[in-house]
Amino acid sequence: MTTIWKFPAFAEATALVGDDPMIVHVGKDPQGEVCVWIEHDPAPEMKPVEWLIVGTGHSFDQTGKVHVGSVVDGAFVWHVYQVL
Repeated sequence: MTTIWKFPAFAEATALVGDDPMIVHVGKDPQGEVCVWIEHDPAPEMKPVEWLIVGTGHSFDQTGKVHVGSVVDGAFVWHVYQVL
């Protein structure tokens, strides 16, 4: 059974999830915290999903990463990449 879970996002992060994980949304929750929402099928063995948050104008190595969303946070815009 597929479910969607919310995880707080920060500079580099890892969440333990089940089978077939996919980041489906990046945004702010009702409390104003930047989060990622991950769709997955909970399983007995959880595995890590990693992402990287990069601020506009900052350099980073894009190898092995795919852009999954961006979020405006006051004067900042954060760009979230899933690490493959």
